[in-house]
Amino acid sequence: MFIEDLRVFLSSGEGADVQELVARFLEEKARELVSGVRESFMEPRLYRELYEDSIRRFSSLHESFSKKFEELRARVRGSLDIRPIDLSGYSPSFSSVVSSDASSYPFPIAATHLALIGGVAVNVPRISKVSLDGKVLDAGPEISETEFRFLYSAVREAMIPKCVIHQLENFDKPDLVLIDGPFSLSQWWREAWSQEIRSRVQELIDAKNILLHRCRELGVIPIAVVKRTRARYLHHAFGLEEESNYSDQFLLNNLMKYGEMTQPFSVTEAIRKWRSKEGRGRHGLLIDKLHYEIMGFYIKTSRNPLTPPIRVEYPKFVEDHADGIAKFVLSTSVQSYDKDYDGLPATQCIAHKLTKISKEIMLSILESGMSKVMEDGGDPRLFTLFGRISLH
Repeated sequence: MFIEDLRVFLSSGEGADVQELVARFLEEKARELVSGVRESFMEPRLYRELYEDSIRRFSSLHESFSKKFEELRARVRGSLDIRPIDLSGYSPSFSSVVSSDASSYPFPIAATHLALIGGVAVNVPRISKVSLDGKVLDAGPEISETEFRFLYSAVREAMIPKCVIHQLENFDKPDLVLIDGPFSLSQWWREAWSQEIRSRVQELIDAKNILLHRCRELGVIPIAVVKRTRARYLHHAFGLEEESNYSDQFLLNNLMKYGEMTQPFSVTEAIRKWRSKEGRGRHGLLIDKLHYEIMGFYIKTSRNPLTPPIRVEYPKFVEDHADGIAKFVLSTSVQSYDKDYDGLPATQCIAHKLTKISKEIMLSILESGMSKVMEDGGDPRLFTLFGRISLH
């Protein structure tokens, strides 16, 4: 909303100095923020006590953390090859890119489990050629909320490669395919390993294998971009798991500068090492169900110090293109105040925008559905909501 408000504000001041307009806009937003704080009903003395204690705590934690992390930097730098990406003279070698994303939103209905799920694959620059997949998943009230979350996540993630496969089979061949989320498979799904989830995860694995196979047949470069992850694959790949307790992203965000990348490593082997060190061996390892070894690297694509590096994955059969992939990702990355888009390749942002199921969209559909049921003489009490969701 901040960016949209800024666009409207700027367009309303034609002929005025842009810097002056931005300054006025920020001043207006600051007044709105102060007004919001003043309207808070929290006891003022309690707010002040919490505020002052938090500021002291932040300062103390920062001082302590800075010392520890400086020592950590010194220990791990020798194990990692982090290098700048040279974009001088670079011209994009991928003129046509298919990007795919999917989104989901559960309905807050107490009587059952229901979720909206939608996927999109779009060819850039030929945006008119779009592949769509959407469904409403109804799992019934028998399963737990946690199991349902795993279930619709698996269905959502499978839509991404399925939409790309539709693109490859029905439209012009692109130079590159970019999917949101990883090619690799963690053991996360096994935390709720029911028969239904096992079946849905197998659909996801099959879709990824088909996509990778089709890309290899057609000579298309497939990459996957992971923006938010708690993974420690790089730690296991380079033997850093005893040095650091942090995620790859947090560690690297404190080591890397904008425009830098790590050396490529085998994500597949990193997962196997992690599994082996936990004493579980490779029995039931989902990554082994993929037909291709998955490689990857981290790259810092945002100038914002709070936006961590993203992980880029690709099958080993295109590893000779790693430098070209890194240059493409960096040169097309979007710099934005919106955390959903900051640092992502522009084509990925387009797919994300086209597929995002917002809370407002879910509520609009829910309200229309409930109205239809009531028009037909149904009982609205069967649609009692949970959480803090309310309808008008």
